[in-house]
Amino acid sequence: MTSRQDFDKSTTSEEVVAAFSNYNAGTTILITGVSPNGLGAAMAMALASEHPAQLIFTARQIAKADEVVNVIKTNMKDPPPIMSLEMDLSSFESVREATKRLVEQKITINTLINNAGVMALPHRTLSVDGHEMHFATNFLGHWLFTNLISSNIAQGGRIVNVTSGGYMICPIRFHDIDWEGVEALPQEEQPDFAAAKSLGIGSLTSPGDYNGMLAYLHSNAASMLLSVGLTKRLQSQGISTLSAAPGVVITELQRHIGSFRNATMEYKTATQGAASLLVAALDPALQSRSGAYINDCQLTEIISSHVQDEQVANRLWAVANKMTNCNF
Repeated sequence: MTSRQDFDKSTTSEEVVAAFSNYNAGTTILITGVSPNGLGAAMAMALASEHPAQLIFTARQIAKADEVVNVIKTNMKDPPPIMSLEMDLSSFESVREATKRLVEQKITINTLINNAGVMALPHRTLSVDGHEMHFATNFLGHWLFTNLISSNIAQGGRIVNVTSGGYMICPIRFHDIDWEGVEALPQEEQPDFAAAKSLGIGSLTSPGDYNGMLAYLHSNAASMLLSVGLTKRLQSQGISTLSAAPGVVITELQRHIGSFRNATMEYKTATQGAASLLVAALDPALQSRSGAYINDCQLTEIISSHVQDEQVANRLWAVANKMTNCNF
């Protein structure tokens, strides 16, 4: 149970940060993917108002993070220290360079919010390292970054991995991680075509066909398994890892979604979408709930076993080790 049962899908980031101000003040919080008009910016603006010791923003283009920093400094009387860090999560080299800067400065991080991502790229695109772009950016980059800075995360710290409510549609494609077109996927790795159609993703029939929304949801499932894997490895250090979904929010992230719209969807503002992520990051009642999932600002039952199976998480962890040439 969360501390605030009155919070729901209409709750704003400002309301969450005000409610948990004692758990924000004096802490260092790092948010990946901070750019104007996005969830990262909404979290940044709210957190800055309640006296954190330091905020760290990463962005693929540092000018975008700096734009958010400038808005905070312009509109806030006593803004906290803020550091902008250039990091392209789709590039292992960029992730390592960014991490090196943080480690060299011996920065202790209380809360890490893995927020950055790409969504619904219309054509199959590979990262500079040769991996499908959604998987590379949304999962592999965060997996590598989190592992590289894990020694900088404070005892009793918290990690939040941002996912989406559609995580159940696309299990991990271990036989075709990079969407190369393998048709003979095992049944347990195939997308739920009926559920995809009901969400307006389209009429899909072949497991091997690339679809931008499915690739995005595939990476979301991987992000939830990252929470499972980190819980197993970091919980003994008092570090809690949670998954959180913002709901349907119209931001720059959705610029590629085209006709993907469902008349039954309820759209949130950026500050309402970011609220669930901040509940996961700040609510003291969730420190003992590592591996849990937050949606509409409340603990929510995970309805698909493929994103909470420790064996699947370990298998994915081994895949990430191999892809990044690491041994975490």
